[in-house]
Amino acid sequence: MGTRKADQRSPLAITAASAGGAVALALILGPVASAASSDASSEVVAARQDKASIARQAAVERSAAVRTAAHDAGVEAAAGLKLAETGSVNTTPYLLGGTVFLVLGSGMLVALRRRQAQYSD
Repeated sequence: MGTRKADQRSPLAITAASAGGAVALALILGPVASAASSDASSEVVAARQDKASIARQAAVERSAAVRTAAHDAGVEAAAGLKLAETGSVNTTPYLLGGTVFLVLGSGMLVALRRRQAQYSD
């Protein structure tokens, strides 16, 4: 094999060097960023707790509304109300057509493999 000149670098070496530089930069800047954010972290925690309590209260109100609506729907259903008849689509032709195309496609693949094996010998 040939030797490389000192000024020629492989793409792998360049990638490894840039990845190492990125890790070193993250290790250096990581503590700096965490020290700057620790001052504001108590304010952030308080704001998150406020948002969480508001979200919990809203969830409780929604669940109460859902329970009330479900109860009302149950009362209406018990009163003899029925859902509308929507009918259904006959899917038999689609099922048969899909099966036919699946069989034809697999048959074509088998024929192709047999031909390929015949000419490769």
